[in-house]
Amino acid sequence: MDRSHVNGILSKRLDDYMVEASNDLSLTEMNIHEKSLLRSSYGAKWCRYSFEEEKYLKKLQSKIDELKEEVKKKLFERKKIAIENADPNAARLISVEA
Repeated sequence: MDRSHVNGILSKRLDDYMVEASNDLSLTEMNIHEKSLLRSSYGAKWCRYSFEEEKYLKKLQSKIDELKEEVKKKLFERKKIAIENADPNAARLISVEA
């Protein structure tokens, strides 16, 4: 299977999944019996990968949420300092949303 059109676009982890899926799903007359016997093992493996990716996605989402909170806190502090110092940029800072 030619996958040259996605080289450099997908992360290495996804590229590895695509190669592994291609290997798992390739059927020939010689390996069809073996693949049919391993069907439940393949299902379990891909379910595990799915759970791992969901866990990774939740971890990334929590890091994004933490970063948003940091940005909000820093913006709030800058607004507070600008208002206290009667900075001419205070009006601009007040209108900025995180």
